Amino acid sequence: MNIKRLYSWLREVSSWALEAKLPFCCLAVLLAAFLFCFTWPSETSIRSSGYALQMIGMLFAIRGLLNIRAHFNQPTLKKLSFAWFRRFPKWGKTTDLTIEDLTCGTSISDITLAQVWTPDNPKDSQDKRIDGILKNLDRIKQKQAKYDIEIHDLHENLKNHQKEQKKEYENIEVQFKIELEAVHTNDIVTSLVGLVWLTFGITLSTMSKELLLIV
Repeated sequence: MNIKRLYSWLREVSSWALEAKLPFCCLAVLLAAFLFCFTWPSETSIRSSGYALQMIGMLFAIRGLLNIRAHFNQPTLKKLSFAWFRRFPKWGKTTDLTIEDLTCGTSISDITLAQVWTPDNPKDSQDKRIDGILKNLDRIKQKQAKYDIEIHDLHENLKNHQKEQKKEYENIEVQFKIELEAVHTNDIVTSLVGLVWLTFGITLSTMSKELLLIV
């Protein structure tokens, strides 16, 4: 037999078993409780085992619920309790009311665009007036071309922004699904283990006489 392969296989088995450590822990605690009842069969031992299971199960259930709260970055109950105690009204409290003078100023800046434009003087000759009109038309064409380029750039920027927004939304959706799956698969298991112990503990405590007859 290959010794190295045996060691690696044992490590793989241990890693595989650790993935279900909470269910194994649940079964181990239940087995220990039942062995305690069967080793010293009495109503007191059965009721004591049931009480212990109830306490441990309740602690695990509370821990699972608190972990869900912490998973969503909510303040812990400890912080909320301290904050509530700090808000206790003091007897010698003095209230100072200060009214600040709030002034809202509105500054309007007039933006003056200097435009180069050839004026049309009726006293000038027709050639000079036509030449001025042609220059103004050239300026209009240049501005129109500039505006077309700016509109095209805005359109491209808008398309790129929409693509980025869509990609970001898809990433947020995937991250939300991962977070939701983590909540339902991690902390919920802890609460379920606690509820299982709590159920068996209630059964042992309430049916101690009947179980003693079976033992």
